[in-house]
Amino acid sequence: TYSDQIAPYKGELESWFVDNCNLWLYFKCLVATLVVVGTSNSKLVWWIFPNLPTPPASLRVDLGYLSA
Repeated sequence: TYSDQIAPYKGELESWFVDNCNLWLYFKCLVATLVVVGTSNSKLVWWIFPNLPTPPASLRVDLGYLSA
């Protein structure tokens, strides 16, 4: 469910973003957004941001996690 799986991971992502916030991160977010929207290649996000928190097993396939 959202409150058990998605919300905690979303919180981890938000914390990661705050801890890593800089101009280079914004640029990478912009490029990743354009590429993913243009190509539907969600696995690219894990290549651009290799230190993102690992998603819970139940979300890995849907998020295109590389180890899924």
